[in-house]
Amino acid sequence: MTHMMKIQISRSSFSLTRSRGTVGLLDDGIFVNQHNNLFLLLWFLEALPEMTSNMHVTHNSKKRSIVDDSEVPKSVAKLTRPSAVSSADKSESCIISKTKDSRVVERQKDNGSKEKEINKYINDGNDLFGRGQYEEATKLFQKALSKHQLEAPEERILKLAEIYLRLGTVLPQTGTPADKALEMLKEAHGIRVEALGNRHPDVAETFHHMGVSLYHQYHYCEAMSNHEQALAIRLEVFGNRHPDVAMSYVAMSLILSEQGKHKEAMDKLNEGLEIQLEVLGSRHEQVGTTYSCMAGIFGRQGKYGKAAEMKQQALEIHVETIGNRNPRVAADYGLIGMALHLNGDNKRAMKAHEKALDIQLEFYGNSHATVASTYRNMGDVSHARRHYESSRQFYEKALSIYLEVYTEDHKEVEITRIKLMNVDPW
Repeated sequence: MTHMMKIQISRSSFSLTRSRGTVGLLDDGIFVNQHNNLFLLLWFLEALPEMTSNMHVTHNSKKRSIVDDSEVPKSVAKLTRPSAVSSADKSESCIISKTKDSRVVERQKDNGSKEKEINKYINDGNDLFGRGQYEEATKLFQKALSKHQLEAPEERILKLAEIYLRLGTVLPQTGTPADKALEMLKEAHGIRVEALGNRHPDVAETFHHMGVSLYHQYHYCEAMSNHEQALAIRLEVFGNRHPDVAMSYVAMSLILSEQGKHKEAMDKLNEGLEIQLEVLGSRHEQVGTTYSCMAGIFGRQGKYGKAAEMKQQALEIHVETIGNRNPRVAADYGLIGMALHLNGDNKRAMKAHEKALDIQLEFYGNSHATVASTYRNMGDVSHARRHYESSRQFYEKALSIYLEVYTEDHKEVEITRIKLMNVDPW
């Protein structure tokens, strides 16, 4: 018996258009509100250009159609099959059987080809995502979704959940609002729970990513609840010395820090770091991510020198693990620049921002919200150094890009206008 699950997708409406919200992403996929204070960005990527997915996706976990390939059981068929068949009947039956067999073979070949194509889109998309090419990765995940059969055997429906998860992770990096990405993550979660049960590590993974998205939307209690459920499954399945367990601790430390519980946050983060150092070693990308998070906690406490020091360690690990021409590395440089600026070291801060801008222009071009943010940061540094004309020019560049990306009443536009008005060479 083959179990079937119906997934209804309006393929024709699956497209990306400009929108207004912004999202930041931790190297491991942990989101954070970018604008709550300056150091909320200290281990996150700045938001990319504003786009949103105009899609209609439904998944009804209660609707399942069960299709039996043969209405008559084999044991019953043996009892009812005629004992004598004419040679003509045998010949005709043989032709029909061969025709059916050939159709089955062709169908299997076609399905196998589609499966390989889908897998290639997903794998190539993952590779592009790792290299910071988020819009290109999104296109491949979209292609994988469009290629997936709308009605697929249950053993293959998990591939659809994986596609939803990838889209839910990468879409925020293209500027899609967090609530749209959360819809994708919920689709993935619903499929996995139905297919795998609620104590599976893949279900823990979707709990984790939903917690990340909820955190970015300021829903801290819901975010913590999702991370606690993810952690409970991971401890049950993996034990207490696993990288995924460490990832949960790091994610939970962010929420605690946001709530002003900095000591609890640091304790939780150190618990995760200890596991990572033991299991992954000191030069792993996830360790760099945790150092970035630690920098954020120090920054929220006003310890900007310590924050810059921890962010420098994160930068060195990221350069070593993902190369020096990656948007994450650009974010590291930018956040180091912010820390140095707040600590009064504006000369070094400007150099850090210049390195960030060089990488960002390569990946994003001139009309990008992330580039605008860097120009504005450079305007802040120039203003602190009393280079007022340079400061004005940087703010004007930032405002021009923000107006291209956002609406007139957007928060970033308003902030930049205020900064521009307050440039006073006298």
